[in-house]
Amino acid sequence: MSASLTEIERFRRARWLGVVLFGVALPVSGLILVNVASGQSPPVRLLNLVLCLGLSLGAFGTANDTALTLMDRRARLGELTGDALTEHQHESRVRPARLAEGHHSPRMAMLMPIFALLAISWSAWRVAGEAGFLP
Repeated sequence: MSASLTEIERFRRARWLGVVLFGVALPVSGLILVNVASGQSPPVRLLNLVLCLGLSLGAFGTANDTALTLMDRRARLGELTGDALTEHQHESRVRPARLAEGHHSPRMAMLMPIFALLAISWSAWRVAGEAGFLP
């Protein structure tokens, strides 16, 4: 089954959501580090740091792999056009092995940003409370 061009565009855009989530996870992670270093948070809170950063990067990675794999399938059929075609040509020129080994996980690519947002929100709430920012 071949992916539609709108599906490819959806995953191409979803990658940027992962970048934004990573940008939000960085200050939360910084606050976690400061709190743990100052003794306001328990050291186990460092796992929240890993969770936030890992899930936000995972949100980008799964959407990226899905988009590239779907683009590769469409390109093999000669149906890829526009920016997606340009990106596919660049990827096949720069990282052909990576493009050939890719796999797609459309459901996970849609769920990962939700998981990342939940983890970042929960971690921010916990660490802000421990730092005294919340009543």
